[in-house]
Amino acid sequence: MPKSPRIEHQRPFWKQVLSSIDAMLFPRRCVVCRSFMLQVRPYLNGAAADDRSRDDLSSYLCSECLDECRPIESPLCPRCGRMFAGRISGDHVCGECLEHRPPFHRTRAWGVYDGALLRVMHRFKYHHQVDLARPLGKLLYTTFRQNWDPEEIDVLIPVPLHPKKLRQRGFNQSHLLVRHWPRDFDGTEFPPLVTDWLSRTRWTRSQTGLKNRSVA
Repeated sequence: MPKSPRIEHQRPFWKQVLSSIDAMLFPRRCVVCRSFMLQVRPYLNGAAADDRSRDDLSSYLCSECLDECRPIESPLCPRCGRMFAGRISGDHVCGECLEHRPPFHRTRAWGVYDGALLRVMHRFKYHHQVDLARPLGKLLYTTFRQNWDPEEIDVLIPVPLHPKKLRQRGFNQSHLLVRHWPRDFDGTEFPPLVTDWLSRTRWTRSQTGLKNRSVA
């Protein structure tokens, strides 16, 4: 498994001061519980890896709601990426993937789709809070770099929406999540982002309310 790139998360002191002043004069509300956030929770270089990956969400969530956002960790299914409830055994293919082999090689997600993270995604998708695309996209990028070698990937294709759904929502959330991904040294997108190779022609029902399948 390739190592994720080393990223420094400690901001210059003057930026921390300005951020603190801004938080006092114009306190934010948590996007989940709507409580006032009197200060931004700091994540420095010595913090745990999962805490550093949540750093950008700390500007949108209070400490309590941020702690509810649980990253997916081993043991998990190496095929579908579902995390096992038991924490003793190592990674192994889950029973569902053994019984019905999925039509893909590997999938991964950053966190368990439940609690505060589920409500954050609903704010993003159904309440047009598109500014959440950047911090959520960074979580997705972190997961990508932890699980794939960029040399393995030819192109990045956001899953398209049905034209009717795109008109209703006004944006494709998959596209917004990846359009801010870091760029290669020559300024081109890495991996290359392609949005016109696929189209969705069949209307399907919304995934809202479907069973949470993040934990086995």
